[in-house]
Amino acid sequence: FFAHHHPVASWRRHTEMDKAKIIQHTHTHTKAFKTLAWELVLFASLGLGVWLGINQLMSVADPTKEKKKERNMQPELRARLQKNGYSAEMSDYEATMLQHITFPSEIDVNLDDIGGCELIKEAMEEIFILPFEKPEFFRGSLLCPPKGLLFYGSPGTGKTMMAKAICKTTGCTFFNIRISTIKSKWFGDSVKLINGLFTLAHKLQPSVIFLDEIDAFLHERSAGRDGDASLAMKAEFMSLWDGLISDKKSRVIVLGATNRPADIDKAILRRLPRQFEFKMPDQKAREQILAKILKESHLDELGEYDERPVSAAILAKLTAGYSGSDLLEMCKASALIPMKEYIRAKVQRKKGVQTNSSDAKSLRSLTYSDFVEAMHRVRPTGHSAKRYEHRRVARELFEDANINSRDDSKGNPYDEDSD
Repeated sequence: FFAHHHPVASWRRHTEMDKAKIIQHTHTHTKAFKTLAWELVLFASLGLGVWLGINQLMSVADPTKEKKKERNMQPELRARLQKNGYSAEMSDYEATMLQHITFPSEIDVNLDDIGGCELIKEAMEEIFILPFEKPEFFRGSLLCPPKGLLFYGSPGTGKTMMAKAICKTTGCTFFNIRISTIKSKWFGDSVKLINGLFTLAHKLQPSVIFLDEIDAFLHERSAGRDGDASLAMKAEFMSLWDGLISDKKSRVIVLGATNRPADIDKAILRRLPRQFEFKMPDQKAREQILAKILKESHLDELGEYDERPVSAAILAKLTAGYSGSDLLEMCKASALIPMKEYIRAKVQRKKGVQTNSSDAKSLRSLTYSDFVEAMHRVRPTGHSAKRYEHRRVARELFEDANINSRDDSKGNPYDEDSD
């Protein structure tokens, strides 16, 4: 009894029990920790396998993979890389940018194809073309060409066409970049795409990075409008752009085009020191544009098919407010009229119906009436939309004033049928 109830013996017995519990708990926790560690390793391996599988699947199912390979094998691409001292090896982001480049040999427009814009053509000769053709004369800090140009003006006035034409003339690689080109749903990829754009442009210099609708990408920065990814993209773009400005030997130029120059960030405008406005063509410019568009068409200049003759000068007087692209669409619409007559006459002749022999044998020349009819179908840019908006507002005012109930028999004077 004494040995069993002695304090020392009791203390030893409880100590041995505590040690056994500690050992048991230690084994239990160690086993649980090992199980957790194995589960983490299993999940990590599974995640890595899934990621590798998805990457492999995306590389196989990439619809642009063959285009990238085909572009990467082009002799002109390899020649430019070798000329600048680079190998044909590229990063994935540089290879993505290959889809958006156009070499000078692939551009089908030059400065002579652009009607009007004479002052801008002269300026391009001085600040863009001559420095590329005679670089030995433009080595000083005051004579070096600008690293940024901005074309702004109404839609359809020749901004993109001018950018391609100067690339054709100077032999520059043309990078046609849109906002979808450099934006990615994966966080951080957009910055890498921008970096790939500038590194590839440097490898293929002389190069022009053309940003159409530059205001959509490099607009005024604000905390509420831009997220972290957008701000990081703009910061990366401006940082790499500054690298071009500081490198006097670099022959990479950023060229932006917009019809909303006031929306562009002021820091971007500072990097675009030379800015050119593309105005709507006047009568002389419209005559030049029409002469270039219709140079391969047969016009009824003597009035053989119509009461009035037609020429580029006559059409230029009738097309006030038309932009260059509007004139092109109007000429296309007029060219369809004799084509439809020819097809209709040919079908009628097959059915045995007698028709005008001149209509059935060949296409007639374009007449004054053809262009007048085409001008009713093709209005100046935004004309139809503005007319519809004015008509809608007028109709709402008309209905609010309850004038429609005054004389139902006369109808609504703002109705489309009475326009």
